[in-house]
Amino acid sequence: MPTGDERRLSLAPDLCFALWGSGRFEEAQEVLAEASTASDPVVSAIAAILETGLENLERHGVTLEAKQARRERARVILEEASDEEGLSLYWWSLGQDAFFRCRAAECMEAAERSIAHAEAAGIARLVWKSAGLVRGCLVWGSMPVGEAIERAMDPRLSSFGQVGEAAVSLRIGLLTAMRGDVGGGRALVQGARRTLRDAGLFMVAEGGSMYEADIAWRAGDTETWEHLLRDGLGRLRELGAHTHAATVALNLADCLFVRGRLSEIDSLCSWARDRTDADDVVNAVFLGGLEGLVLAGRGHLDDAERSARRAVELGDTTDFFDSRAWPRIVLAETLAFGGRMDEAAELHALLQGAGIDPPYVLVGHSFGGFVSRLFATAYPQETAGLLLIESSHEDEIVPYRHFYVANPRDAKWFDGGNLLDIDATAVELRGPGHDLGDLPLIVLRAQRYEDVLTVALWKRTQADLATISTDSILAEALDSGHFVIDENRQAVLEAVAGLVDAARAGAPLAVCEQIFTPSDVKCLVAVIPANP
Repeated sequence: MPTGDERRLSLAPDLCFALWGSGRFEEAQEVLAEASTASDPVVSAIAAILETGLENLERHGVTLEAKQARRERARVILEEASDEEGLSLYWWSLGQDAFFRCRAAECMEAAERSIAHAEAAGIARLVWKSAGLVRGCLVWGSMPVGEAIERAMDPRLSSFGQVGEAAVSLRIGLLTAMRGDVGGGRALVQGARRTLRDAGLFMVAEGGSMYEADIAWRAGDTETWEHLLRDGLGRLRELGAHTHAATVALNLADCLFVRGRLSEIDSLCSWARDRTDADDVVNAVFLGGLEGLVLAGRGHLDDAERSARRAVELGDTTDFFDSRAWPRIVLAETLAFGGRMDEAAELHALLQGAGIDPPYVLVGHSFGGFVSRLFATAYPQETAGLLLIESSHEDEIVPYRHFYVANPRDAKWFDGGNLLDIDATAVELRGPGHDLGDLPLIVLRAQRYEDVLTVALWKRTQADLATISTDSILAEALDSGHFVIDENRQAVLEAVAGLVDAARAGAPLAVCEQIFTPSDVKCLVAVIPANP
């Protein structure tokens, strides 16, 4: 059709979406610019709405208020014309804005209204577009994972042919990994990305690099995590999808920080900042948090804390779980850098940031036993039970110093790269941390001692731990060494179940023989041997 033909201009939405999906943004802009000149006010109004969508994918410098004003003028025209297609696009655009501001509830409400108008118009492709927003909110919103998977598989949101199924699998794959099935989730996401590439939907496929990378992180494969993000960043930059690329760049910066490779972080953040608009909350939270981590690592602790707290404040305006939890983790790390937070308080902040409400049953392994005991002491009303697995004991601190260091007075104690005031820790553990009242407590020691101190000291300290509560059990995990969690998982699961049952019933622990299977665990009596 010739340029300016009204029939050609009425096809702008279809052509625009096709060009977006393949990453041809400049051509999409040209289509919308032409459609905006249509004599039909409905066509020009739809073009104005689609322009706001394109602006979310490219840094544009247009304020949220200006976009909203333009969109509202278009809405008036569409409502007067009772144009279901245009009204579907209007609500889709509102949902897209809400998604970029990490407002899952707002996004899903707008997407559902868009779907209703699209169904009234009989336009399946618009149902598919808004169903994609719903699925994105199911991944990042606060709905429990099991419910989110069930909702994402609703035929109303997923019956769009092979490409539609791939888009669904992309989200369900990540949700599946979140539920613990990393291998199954990875297979779904990888298959979905292949299908989307084959269909020419390159931007969606490469944006999926963040999903696949997230699964690699959950699997503990940090090398693949980094590789996937680098590959996705390169491909999105080639497509010119700068907003998506900026988010991937910030994910990569976070990955590099975790891997201890800080040299690129500044340049990645600077590149992303230049391509991020003020209304892109995801990137703004990332930028604030990463800046806090980098500043803390360089010793600029006051500036680091301010930056991290700004990220927390911004994250609190959202209902995306990651945007709320991640900056709190960053703030805890930042405070820990400066010795401004003990590890129990850090754990408490992480639980709050992750939206995990008390009461808690704590599981502490090895040095984690110190942290768990201090947490139970600091937050007794929030602690419902405690499992200590091969836990460290304050009486081991001096012997460890003598074993590892020629001059014990010069010994320093590190955990995860952080310097600890282990002497202050010992004082706390010998005081409030040695009397947990009647808190349900299970002490699970290994059958084999695998450390450098004496067996006698180990047996005495494990028995002593069982005396710090009047409601306690001492047990031995059979066929295991120090890493009981790996070598006798059933014993750990049974111990946790026993503590949870007691917490839910508001009752003391059942007897040891009722909690544990004899083939997994030997029940012991907490008799403390003489000090060797």
